[in-house]
Formats: sequence, structure tokens, C-alpha cells
Amino acid sequence: MSKQNEVSYCENLQKEVEELRSRCENFKEEQNSFHDLADKMMEKDKEISRLLDDKKNLHQLLDSRPQFQGQRFYFFKFYVSIIRS
Repeated sequence: MSKQNEVSYCENLQKEVEELRSRCENFKEEQNSFHDLADKMMEKDKEISRLLDDKKNLHQLLDSRPQFQGQRFYFFKFYVSIIRS
């Protein structure tokens, strides 16, 4: 009976080890997916920052230009107001 218990105990331990290996592999895959997602988010954040800087620079450029009268001026002001909102 003792021999049988030992064999059963070893089998149970072996199953637990396999289960732990499987869980460990799953955690590694999840970690890699998380890192990929974080990298993509950081790239998007950089892109958003660049676009905001471009928008700011464009507004500064447009504001520094001399204003002119006429129909084009009113269209231009309307367009700038749309961009800023």
C-alpha cells in the first residue's frame, strides 16, 4: 500500500508540475502581449504629441501672418476657427 501511495503521490506531483509549467507559459505570453500593447500605446502617444505640436506651430504661423481684407480673409478665419475647435 505504501508503494501505491508513493506512486500516486509522484503522479500528482508530476501533474502539478505540468500544470505550473503551462500556467507559467501562459503568463509569459500574456506578459509579451502586454508589452506589445504598451509599446503601441507609447508610439500612439508620441504621434499624438507630435500632431499637437504641429497644430500649435501651425496656429502660431497663421497668427503671425499679416491679415488681409476681402472675401478670402473671412473664409480663412472661418477655417482657422474650425481647426482650433
